[in-house]
Amino acid sequence: MTLIYTDAKLLLGGYDLSADHNELGLDYSADMLDVTKFGDDTRIRTGGLDEATLNGSGFWNGGTGNADDALFGLTGATKQPLVVFANGITEGTETDKGYAFEAVVESYNIGNAVGEMLTFTLTAQSAGTG
Repeated sequence: MTLIYTDAKLLLGGYDLSADHNELGLDYSADMLDVTKFGDDTRIRTGGLDEATLNGSGFWNGGTGNADDALFGLTGATKQPLVVFANGITEGTETDKGYAFEAVVESYNIGNAVGEMLTFTLTAQSAGTG
């Protein structure tokens, strides 16, 4: 299946931040724990704790209730529900998957060169599932 990335949705802590983003990425991984024993001739590993990291970027949008207000206030705050859909929210679909977890906003950076659109980057780290 080919997915054209045109209508991603990002919901974070009660805010819909979709319209401010033009790039999103979700990295999902697990710690690889070494369980190698005497006599093994290769490293033996097993999956440990899961981790998810969301990276995004977009165009700065200031003002009460907008992306800047939300992201500035959520950076380093308590964990918040984070939901991301790659291609919109389609009720009943089995192909347009979404991902949800609790996250803490690790960083929110604003800036660009003079004469350029003001942009931001966002990183949020997983902090549980329920």
